[in-house]
Amino acid sequence: MSNPQFSERIIFVTFDQLSRSHGALATAVPGQDQIVFIESHDMLTARTWHAQRLFFLLSCCEHLKSELDAGGFQVTTIHASSMRSGLEKLRAQHPDLPIVSTSPSSRSLRQVLNSLGVELLPNNNFLTTPEQFTSWASGYKSLTMEYFYRWQRKRLNILMDHDQPVGGQWNLDHDNRLPPPRPKKGQAPHLWPEPLRFESDQIDDQVRDRLSEFHTWGEPPNGTWATTRTGALAQLAHFTENSLTNFGPFEDAMPTDTWTVNHSLLSPYLNVGLLHPGEVVQAAIDKYEQGGIPLSSIEGFV
Repeated sequence: MSNPQFSERIIFVTFDQLSRSHGALATAVPGQDQIVFIESHDMLTARTWHAQRLFFLLSCCEHLKSELDAGGFQVTTIHASSMRSGLEKLRAQHPDLPIVSTSPSSRSLRQVLNSLGVELLPNNNFLTTPEQFTSWASGYKSLTMEYFYRWQRKRLNILMDHDQPVGGQWNLDHDNRLPPPRPKKGQAPHLWPEPLRFESDQIDDQVRDRLSEFHTWGEPPNGTWATTRTGALAQLAHFTENSLTNFGPFEDAMPTDTWTVNHSLLSPYLNVGLLHPGEVVQAAIDKYEQGGIPLSSIEGFV
């Protein structure tokens, strides 16, 4: 652990808060804040991970550490048996330094952080705060996704024409349930968009070598998933350019000749904070407003 005299505050970062521009890291100042990550043995071994998922989490985290280090931050990784023990070790080694973190999505981790006196900053990696959701939900005896969806559309002014949905209908599910195309005899098979492939860098290679330490299942990393924000933005652009047009009609289709169909493949990046839902929605809306995107596709996506 580095000497605390060079730090005024510690920022604890979890694996799903890897955004430099949101949450606690958005407030970080080089030379003042020490950035701490905890690699928990329990988290990495309590379940059998898919090799690509574990690779993705670890490599995204290592890329952020490298970026922060290059930006002049003091970056520390604590290896511990559990997240709690790692945080207790951190508190014991820095009893006089304030520790802050973005409020985690995990309730159990939030309880641990509260018990150790960690200051929790609002988690703005979502479009809706817990307080906003609670306020909305208090007006209903039972919660229905459709009503929440309409409230969000109105509140965020997404695909709205004043107080009505663009096109006059809230959802176009009836247009978005086509089966996979079945070419007639003599016709060429339907061509689905080719997914992006991402080249490995030195950090990726080092993380890939670590996978042998863990019990995993599934195909090893093969370039399907980016591990940086730059790569995540490239995937977003690839989706809006190549797949958004036909996203809607086949969003529920399960063809046998592709696993990607017209899907965005953006969920992992949203889950760890490399993309913000607001920028994803805006990128799709911007493409729609340029023309050529059916309303059923843009509505089905957002």
